[in-house]
Amino acid sequence: MHNQKLERSLNAIARQQGFSFTTPSGTGLEPHFERVQPSSQAESLETAAAKLGERLRAEVGLFDLYSFRRDKRERLEALHDLLLCVALSKASSHSKAALPVVTLNYYGELLAAVSGLSRPTLYDYLNILASAGLLVYKGRVVSIELDGKQVNRCDGSVMCVTLDGSIRPKITKHDFETVRDLAADIKAGRTVWAFLKRSKKLLQSPKDLSKQEKIKLLSTPSLPPAIAEKPSLEVTVKVSRDDALNALRALPGAIKEDRAEDVDEAARWLAAKLGDSHSLNLWRRVCWQLLRAEDAGLNPRSIGGKCLFEQVASLLERVLIDKEEGVTRNVGAYALARLKTWDWWDEVMRVPPVRVARKAVSHTFS
Repeated sequence: MHNQKLERSLNAIARQQGFSFTTPSGTGLEPHFERVQPSSQAESLETAAAKLGERLRAEVGLFDLYSFRRDKRERLEALHDLLLCVALSKASSHSKAALPVVTLNYYGELLAAVSGLSRPTLYDYLNILASAGLLVYKGRVVSIELDGKQVNRCDGSVMCVTLDGSIRPKITKHDFETVRDLAADIKAGRTVWAFLKRSKKLLQSPKDLSKQEKIKLLSTPSLPPAIAEKPSLEVTVKVSRDDALNALRALPGAIKEDRAEDVDEAARWLAAKLGDSHSLNLWRRVCWQLLRAEDAGLNPRSIGGKCLFEQVASLLERVLIDKEEGVTRNVGAYALARLKTWDWWDEVMRVPPVRVARKAVSHTFS
């Protein structure tokens, strides 16, 4: 089932980019598209990324702008294809079909180790790809308290990779938001440098890593992960109960143009605090249905009750208190079970799925 979902997502992305991604049981090819027969999930991503990368580099005329030795050109292509693999993996893990750009959180030391490049060489290649308009990246600096002093530390970087040569990648202020507790990770030894020191295989022979291992390593997010698979490098997520619940409570006041982004943010905060990142789309749906119910006039306040959002926030607050007290381990399932006993649950979920935002906005992946 997971492979079928992956293939459907890759097909949607591939069709938008102008190449074919078909299974052996496919029903023919579109003109000038080449048939691909994946034997595994990692191979599927690798093949799709290689074809997309070749097309994008040709569209922007990368090798017309620069001339390289053969070995340098091959390493540059391999790095771009690897980044596209990670971007396609993130895109395919969401219900949204084709995205023109994908935003990634990455760590320079980790990317250098996985790609087998030195850090100066890595940034040299990234600058070349950036100057061609294939990606854009910027370091993230955060202020944290260490040993009683306020200091600035680098918490990885943000990169935006284009999957469509006609659209320039762009990093927004929202992309720099992080809920990682870097101070706690430094004290606990959960830094990238410490991880690399423990990973002898990665440091000594990065070429022996499979494509799937590389994608998993580079898919480590610092915001609630959209990928169900547990990342190789764990980070401490810092989300207060009030932040998560207030993001939900604020949704009724959001203007329609901002609703898509606000719903995505509220769902991510809730998923992070509940420790239920694999059900991110479920929390998005709950938020959207609450907005639809509000717009449709389903208003408990007319009979002396609290608004729908306040009722759900109060219910989830009780769930989070139970989590802190160790009442349950599977907090996501526990929260959903509590929601299903809520008096208004059936009525809210039966509201027709009409559009309640002015326009669809693509989700940003972190």
